[in-house]
Amino acid sequence: VPCYIAYGNHDYERMWEKSIPLPENAHVFGGTPERFYYPPDSNDPQVEIIGVSYEERAVHRDLCAEIKGNPRLFTIGVVHCEVNGPPDSNYAPTKLNELMFRAVDYWALGHVHNNQVLSTEPYVVYPGNIQGRNPSESGPKGAYLVTVSDMKVLKLEFFETHEVLWQDIDVVIDSKMDLSDFIDEIDDRKEEDALLRIMVTGSGPLNNELRLNTYEIKDMIQTQTQCWCTGLIIDTKPDFDLSERAQVGDFISEIINQGMRISSLNASELIDMICNTHASSYIRDEFENMDVEELRQIAKDAMELVVERMVGGD
Repeated sequence: VPCYIAYGNHDYERMWEKSIPLPENAHVFGGTPERFYYPPDSNDPQVEIIGVSYEERAVHRDLCAEIKGNPRLFTIGVVHCEVNGPPDSNYAPTKLNELMFRAVDYWALGHVHNNQVLSTEPYVVYPGNIQGRNPSESGPKGAYLVTVSDMKVLKLEFFETHEVLWQDIDVVIDSKMDLSDFIDEIDDRKEEDALLRIMVTGSGPLNNELRLNTYEIKDMIQTQTQCWCTGLIIDTKPDFDLSERAQVGDFISEIINQGMRISSLNASELIDMICNTHASSYIRDEFENMDVEELRQIAKDAMELVVERMVGGD
């Protein structure tokens, strides 16, 4: 089976590869468009494959504009490029509407790590990478199997190749959800053997427990789901309106108002306040590496936890 390779910004200068010869069926496109035919060595080919590789890390010219297909053949364009990105992109910027007029039936593109079908007339496809490298590259990874007949794409099938699946799960808590419901929802939605990153939003009584026992709950999720939890990100709120509660005029209202005042301090003032004990002074460097918004969020979270426990009678 012939294999055709277009180098991109990460590939053009892999010195180790020069000592490892590619098999005879592998063809690497050069820095100007090259054309191959299928079946190889046929007097009546049905398919042409045109591609071009990067010769340096940053390419500012539109490589797709250098490709022109033969209308009598099914033409595949193979390019590493950024579609509809900024005109000064380092990744061979091009425009989707310009790909329509190159007599190319299928654009097989690289650069974007998620699978995307940008157009079906002609087909403009990013298959994505074959394995997610970190939590930011979540979701199934793989390639497309394309069925073609009479110069037309009949079917586009995505097949998975990843060995490890990074999965994001968003959970919204409410006034009725308890910890058991929370973990059950994650268990119901997780993929087998996935690496989970869980983002939690909403408001409800579970807010307090999630914030106070984050590590314990993370362990509980791993035990029940039999999946590794790479992150449990809590962005929930108490089960009451802070602004309304601040108007009551009691001790809890004063805590809310003072907490809001503290949350508006500058970074230096917040660090001095957080690190004013003997124990916390040892980790002052950690807080000094945070920006002011992170410090303000810590102060606000602390206030909300105190108020929630007092309102709840704890």
